[in-house]
Amino acid sequence: MRVRGWTFCLPLVVLAIVLFAVAPAQAAVIFDNFGGGNGYNCCGGWTVSGATSGVGNEASAMDFTSTTAFTLSEIDVALGFVTGTNPGGVTLYLETSTIPAGGGAPNTVLDSWLLGTLPSLGTCCGIESVFGTDSLAANTQYWLVAIPASDTWAAWNDNSIGATGNMAGSQDNGSTWNLSSGQDQGAFRVLSGSSVPEPVTAFLAAAGLGLLAVLRRKRS
Repeated sequence: MRVRGWTFCLPLVVLAIVLFAVAPAQAAVIFDNFGGGNGYNCCGGWTVSGATSGVGNEASAMDFTSTTAFTLSEIDVALGFVTGTNPGGVTLYLETSTIPAGGGAPNTVLDSWLLGTLPSLGTCCGIESVFGTDSLAANTQYWLVAIPASDTWAAWNDNSIGATGNMAGSQDNGSTWNLSSGQDQGAFRVLSGSSVPEPVTAFLAAAGLGLLAVLRRKRS
């Protein structure tokens, strides 16, 4: 029996289809106001300082929303260090408000991370990255809150692309907040995790594996 050359290649083609179908999606950008190359305003931003820092107590918060529900993967922030404790002088909180559609202050802590060594204010462009697996809802206001250690003085660097949004400041470590809109936001990025294969993708994977099994039986 004659065997055409493409017959030998067909199983490889089927296998490639299967692998493509089941490959996880790359992390998706939910929010990002960094410039190119993680660029931000090196020399100015919102105060993040503790009670004994010399400039008084000030926590800062920036908000974001997503049109779709997602699982958090990574948060990148740009904060510059001035004096006090470094590293570990600033804790980043993920919070939500009591008003799902937006307009509320930070209210409920969902997760928190102690940041590592911050670059000195006036330098660019080092960022801090933290990782989580929190499930976040669509069309809900979330806040990233930077609260410093008592002696730490830092700044949440402004973004460099002119992006504005909601900002909140607190002088009692987040017990009460002063809200303002249309402000130059601190630079940050929110990424979602890899998505679960959709039903059609799962079907393609199963069909490909089934076809590969049939081809093997015919050749045996």
